[in-house]
Amino acid sequence: MTITNIKAHTRGKEDPFKPVMEARKERFCRKWGIQPANTDDARLSRPVAPPEPISARTSMPQIIEQLRGLARLAAKIGE
Repeated sequence: MTITNIKAHTRGKEDPFKPVMEARKERFCRKWGIQPANTDDARLSRPVAPPEPISARTSMPQIIEQLRGLARLAAKIGE
Protein backbone atom coordinates (compact mmCIF):
# COMPACT_ATOMS: atom_id res chain seq x y z
CA MET A 1 0.00 0.00 0.00
CA THR A 2 1.35 3.38 -1.00
CA ILE A 3 0.86 6.31 1.31
CA THR A 4 0.03 9.41 -0.70
CA ASN A 5 0.99 12.79 0.56
CA ILE A 6 -1.82 15.36 0.72
CA LYS A 7 0.31 17.84 -1.21
CA ALA A 8 0.22 15.52 -4.22
CA HIS A 9 -3.52 16.18 -4.51
CA THR A 10 -3.46 19.95 -4.07
CA ARG A 11 -3.14 22.33 -6.97
CA GLY A 12 0.32 23.29 -7.90
CA LYS A 13 1.50 26.63 -9.16
CA GLU A 14 -0.25 27.99 -12.21
CA ASP A 15 1.63 27.54 -15.47
CA PRO A 16 3.49 30.80 -16.20
CA PHE A 17 3.18 30.23 -19.96
CA LYS A 18 -0.58 29.74 -19.94
CA PRO A 19 -1.42 33.37 -20.88
CA VAL A 20 1.10 33.21 -23.73
CA MET A 21 -0.33 29.94 -25.05
CA GLU A 22 -3.90 31.27 -24.78
CA ALA A 23 -2.93 34.38 -26.76
CA ARG A 24 -1.26 32.23 -29.43
CA LYS A 25 -4.33 30.02 -29.62
CA GLU A 26 -6.61 33.06 -30.02
CA ARG A 27 -4.38 34.53 -32.76
CA PHE A 28 -4.32 31.21 -34.61
CA CYS A 29 -8.11 30.94 -34.42
CA ARG A 30 -8.58 34.49 -35.69
CA LYS A 31 -6.09 33.95 -38.51
CA TRP A 32 -7.73 30.78 -39.82
CA GLY A 33 -11.33 31.63 -38.90
CA ILE A 34 -11.68 28.80 -36.40
CA GLN A 35 -14.06 28.83 -33.45
CA PRO A 36 -12.51 26.96 -30.53
CA ALA A 37 -14.79 24.52 -28.74
CA ASN A 38 -14.55 23.45 -25.10
CA THR A 39 -15.42 19.96 -23.92
CA ASP A 40 -18.76 21.23 -22.58
CA ASP A 41 -19.68 22.99 -25.84
CA ALA A 42 -23.21 22.23 -27.05
CA ARG A 43 -21.96 22.00 -30.65
CA LEU A 44 -20.12 18.79 -29.74
CA SER A 45 -23.16 17.06 -28.26
CA ARG A 46 -25.22 14.45 -30.07
CA PRO A 47 -28.02 15.94 -32.18
CA VAL A 48 -31.46 15.67 -30.65
CA ALA A 49 -34.20 14.25 -32.84
CA PRO A 50 -37.23 16.47 -33.28
CA PRO A 51 -40.18 15.34 -31.18
CA GLU A 52 -42.71 13.14 -32.91
CA PRO A 53 -46.22 14.54 -33.09
CA ILE A 54 -48.57 12.91 -30.62
CA SER A 55 -52.30 12.95 -30.93
CA ALA A 56 -53.62 15.26 -28.27
CA ARG A 57 -56.67 13.14 -27.59
CA THR A 58 -56.57 9.56 -26.49
CA SER A 59 -59.73 7.66 -27.19
CA MET A 60 -61.58 5.91 -24.39
CA PRO A 61 -61.00 2.40 -25.83
CA GLN A 62 -57.25 3.10 -25.95
CA ILE A 63 -57.25 4.18 -22.30
CA ILE A 64 -59.22 1.07 -21.31
CA GLU A 65 -56.78 -1.17 -23.20
CA GLN A 66 -53.81 0.51 -21.52
CA LEU A 67 -55.40 0.01 -18.09
CA ARG A 68 -56.05 -3.66 -18.87
CA GLY A 69 -52.43 -4.08 -19.90
CA LEU A 70 -51.28 -2.48 -16.65
CA ALA A 71 -53.63 -4.74 -14.67
CA ARG A 72 -52.13 -7.80 -16.42
CA LEU A 73 -48.62 -6.62 -15.56
CA ALA A 74 -49.61 -5.99 -11.93
CA ALA A 75 -51.09 -9.50 -11.72
CA LYS A 76 -47.84 -11.01 -13.03
CA ILE A 77 -45.82 -9.13 -10.41
CA GLY A 78 -47.77 -10.80 -7.59
CA GLU A 79 -47.09 -14.31 -8.93
